[in-house]
Amino acid sequence: MLGRYLLNFFTLVALVFAPWWIFLCGLIAGAFLFPKYYEILIFAVLYDLVYASQNYTITLVDIVAFLCVTLFRHNFNLHEKKVTRHG
Repeated sequence: MLGRYLLNFFTLVALVFAPWWIFLCGLIAGAFLFPKYYEILIFAVLYDLVYASQNYTITLVDIVAFLCVTLFRHNFNLHEKKVTRHG
């Protein structure tokens, strides 16, 4: 849980100070690292509200990335449940 908070903090800092591609890489990394990382959509809309004038490119890219990661997450084996044996 602390990792998720730290990633959200650094993503918010990247929104203000970093180039767009670092911000985007951070969001996509968060989608891979954390299950149900819905913050990607919030940050994408926030980025477009702050920096975009008419187009919502980052929001569309993040929606597609979020859907792809959600649909194909089981192929990456990043969130495998640990099986323990009893006795």
